[in-house]
Amino acid sequence: MADEFITPAFLEEETADDILDRMLEKLPDDIDVSEGSHPYNLLAPVAYEKERMAQFVLLEAIKLIFPKYCDGYDEVADEHAAVNNMTRKAAFYATGTLKAIGEPGTEIKKGSIFSTEAVDETAAIEFESKEDAVIREDGTASFVIQAVEAGSSGNVAAGTIILQDDPVVNEVINEIPTAGGIDEESTASLIARIVEKEMNQDASFIGCDADYKRWAESVNGTGTASVIPAQTDEGIVTIVLTDSTGQPASEALCQAVYDYIMSPDNPLNRLAPITGKIELRVVPPTIVQLIITATIELSAGTTLETVKENFVKNLEPYLDQVHEDMEVRYTKIASVLSNTGGVHDYKELQINGNTTNIPIRENEFPSVSAETITFTVDEW
Repeated sequence: MADEFITPAFLEEETADDILDRMLEKLPDDIDVSEGSHPYNLLAPVAYEKERMAQFVLLEAIKLIFPKYCDGYDEVADEHAAVNNMTRKAAFYATGTLKAIGEPGTEIKKGSIFSTEAVDETAAIEFESKEDAVIREDGTASFVIQAVEAGSSGNVAAGTIILQDDPVVNEVINEIPTAGGIDEESTASLIARIVEKEMNQDASFIGCDADYKRWAESVNGTGTASVIPAQTDEGIVTIVLTDSTGQPASEALCQAVYDYIMSPDNPLNRLAPITGKIELRVVPPTIVQLIITATIELSAGTTLETVKENFVKNLEPYLDQVHEDMEVRYTKIASVLSNTGGVHDYKELQINGNTTNIPIRENEFPSVSAETITFTVDEW
């Protein structure tokens, strides 16, 4: 979270009343400047506009000089990134496999469009085939599909892709969920990377732990990278990687990070040091599932589902930092719950059935979701 912006002193007293008083004082003494007079009525709107200029427009312009205050201004954040030779991480396309059932010999062309059903106000999600396919003698064919639009919206459940844009077979269905769709990096995430880089302008770029972490987290689709350093100058550096949704990184994403750092096809672009015999492994973490239970008292007008969603969202920043302590602290979880909107009070909080801290190894990553949270609503 950005530090609180301190308003420059020269803007603090620029209120409409102060501005109007100064302007009225400049008028001749023999002119009526009382409220409702013509001079007053003409100058008052100008004073209010000047107040807006000083208190909002100019203030926002000053804030935008600093990357950490640019959340909500996507284009400005992108410009700050460009100055630092950085770019916003692009979105990933979800992929999967579609099964078609039809007459043997029926051809399904590459680029054919399939989709989910539109439900209520949720639009259909379209996918295209990435290869030609032919219905086999058993009346089926399987082929790779990719979401037409990049992003997490392409991650759909099994059995939901059932429509054909141009029907050529009797039936289509995805027997397993599609996966890998990741949204474009948020402005808040981009700003955090910019600020971190600017704070480390004097840091080494020779392959220390911070370098490997920064390199890994600059690759499209990555989330948090934890570095396990080599024990000798001829050892293996291990990067434990999640994607930007907090899930274990896919094999493809791990390979993309490895290629970016080691550049096996173009040694001139290699980021890792070439001295010694350092090797690199990029692996997904072992997930430590957190089962959280508590009895809570809801604030008026709040639903249990809303509280769960808020709690999970509020936990994410802390879970990204647990490797600093190598444990999930009970008191930290309690603090997050206490400060979650909609929670008036709580008791009997437990994490994995206990009220103790949960140890986290270097290759482990804690995870929590609404499905692993059980809140019992009570009134006391």
